[in-house]
Amino acid sequence: MFIYHVRTAWLSLARNAGINLLTVFSLAVGLSLVAITVLSVFGLHTAVKEWTSGFGMVAYLAEGLPTKGQEALRDRLSREPGIRSVELVSAEDALRELEGALGKEMLQGLEANPLPASIRIFLSPGNLDVARVKELAGRLAGMDGIVEVEYGQKWVERMAVAARQFGLAGSALGLSLGIGIIFILSNTIKILFYRRAQEIDILKLLGATQGFIRAPFLIEGVFFGILSGGVAALGTFLARNWVSGKFGFVIETPWPLQFTEPLIVLVGAVLGLAGSFIALGRIRL
Repeated sequence: MFIYHVRTAWLSLARNAGINLLTVFSLAVGLSLVAITVLSVFGLHTAVKEWTSGFGMVAYLAEGLPTKGQEALRDRLSREPGIRSVELVSAEDALRELEGALGKEMLQGLEANPLPASIRIFLSPGNLDVARVKELAGRLAGMDGIVEVEYGQKWVERMAVAARQFGLAGSALGLSLGIGIIFILSNTIKILFYRRAQEIDILKLLGATQGFIRAPFLIEGVFFGILSGGVAALGTFLARNWVSGKFGFVIETPWPLQFTEPLIVLVGAVLGLAGSFIALGRIRL
C-alpha cells in the first residue's frame, strides 16, 4: 500500500514537472536563506569568541606593594573562577614597554617612573558576557593591593548587544521564511489536489477512505521538501566551503558542522509534511 502511494505521488509530480520544478527551486531559495541565516548567527558568535579570546582586564597595584605581595596577588588571581591566565607586569617592565611603543626620546623628561605595577588578566571565553565581566571587575577591585581595575566595558557591552540583536533578527527572519515555505507548500498541495478532482471523485465512489486519498498528497509534500532541501543543501555546502577556503573561518555549531546539509534536507521534509497537513486540513473530502 505504501509503495502504491509513493508511486502515485511521484507520477503526480512528474505530470507537471515544469511547474513543480519552479516550486522546488522557489522553496530551495527559501530553505537556503534559512540555513544561511542560522549559520550567520552561529558565525557571528564564533567570530565574537575569536575576537574576544585575547580580551582581559588590567588590575593596577597599590604603590609600594612589595614584590612578594605582587606575586601573592598574582597567584590568588590565577585561581579565580573565570580567569584563564594572568601576567604580572612590574613598573619597570611597564616603562620599558612604553619606551618601546613611543621611543625613548618621548620619555626623556621623566624624572621618575610614573607607571604602577599591574596584573594583566585574561578571561575564559565563557565568561565574556557583560554581567560576568562587571561582576568580576567589581570583585577584583575590592581586593587588598588593587587600586583600580580597567577593562573595555563599552566594547564588551557593544559586542554583547550586537550579538544579541543579530541573533533575534536572525531568529525572526528564519521563522518568517519557515512560515513562508509552509504557506507555499500548502498552496501547491491544494492546487495538485484540485487538479486531480475527477480522479478523487472516482476513488470516493469506489469506497476509498479519506486516509487513502490523502496519503499521496502527504508524500508529495515530503517529496517537495526533500527535493528543495537537497538543492538548498548543495548551495549551502558550496557557500560554506567557499567562506571557509576564502577566509579560513570555521563556524562553530551545536551540531557537527558536516551534518548541516542532511539537517537542511530533514527540515525540508518536515516543512513539506507540515504544509501538506495544513492544506489537506482545509479541504473537505
